[in-house]
Amino acid sequence: MSIGLGIDLGKRTSWYAAVEDGDILVDDGRVPSTPRALTDLVELYHPEVVLLEASSITAWAVDALVAYGAPVWPVHPGSLPSRRSRRTKTDKIDARLLVRLWRAGVVTKAWIPPPELRTLRNLARTRTRLAQDRTRYRNRVHSHLNQEGQRISLGEVTLQGGRLFSRRGKTAALTAHPELLAAYRVQDLLTEEVRAFDARIEEVAKDLPTVLRLRSIPGFGPITSLAIYAEVGHIERFPTAETLVAYFGLDPTVQQSGDSLKQLGISHKGPGWIRGLLTQAAWAHVRYAPDSAVSHKYQRLAKRIGKSRAIVATARRLVKVAYWMWREQTDFESSGRTPVYPCRPP
Repeated sequence: MSIGLGIDLGKRTSWYAAVEDGDILVDDGRVPSTPRALTDLVELYHPEVVLLEASSITAWAVDALVAYGAPVWPVHPGSLPSRRSRRTKTDKIDARLLVRLWRAGVVTKAWIPPPELRTLRNLARTRTRLAQDRTRYRNRVHSHLNQEGQRISLGEVTLQGGRLFSRRGKTAALTAHPELLAAYRVQDLLTEEVRAFDARIEEVAKDLPTVLRLRSIPGFGPITSLAIYAEVGHIERFPTAETLVAYFGLDPTVQQSGDSLKQLGISHKGPGWIRGLLTQAAWAHVRYAPDSAVSHKYQRLAKRIGKSRAIVATARRLVKVAYWMWREQTDFESSGRTPVYPCRPP
């Protein structure tokens, strides 16, 4: 008797379905979402496979089941039927559906990064989100200062005695906006947190050879390099540079019907925060490495399609550069207008 165990994982409780060959339901039910409850199911049914839909709450369950020795198969959510195509969707149905689709061979296995990579991801993500929050609060401060007719930057403002002053003439910069002081204090606190994360990332990155190699690309700082390393994990997961580009959602899309062919924008799939970092890195690259082959390509594209679209193409090209540097274990080299990444191996 061969049993497949499908688990629809929830935050507090999870629904399971033990299904034999021939789609025969042996048992199903609801259990607490705890490592002990999941391992008890494995001990009870001895399944040939344990199936869970990969999500933001799946990692702990996979870790617990793998440590127990269970044959875990995290199912990629993109290979499952969409909710719109299903008339009824319940936890009970989903748990059994996982086993049915796995036996039909129509689902793909998701890659769950190990705990050490998840820690690096959280480090880079948290730093990025803190910087984004800081930018929002800084924009609020600038907005209120502009309403008061104060054309000064935050670097020229100081907080003294519960009031904001301009350092240039020690004149009061705040008279009418109670939100301004709060926004200024929050952005000041966020700046301290960002600096602390920057120091932590620098400390972690210096012990990672791949991150140091990626940092040799002009425009790739420690945050961008660590983010790419933590998000990719193992470069062997991607057979070509184009698959890595598609993973980051920078691949161009096309809509074709009959004789009609439309070139659309990028797919925007995958981690959006990485795309933001790559776009910033592309701007930094063309600014600080104007003589590299990538920058020369950007300059030609910018004249033809505009700077905004050209910088996205540049970010895509830098991903390919990073891919081959990682695969070939080489540092960045800029040599005129020739490609800066190794040729594809035969």
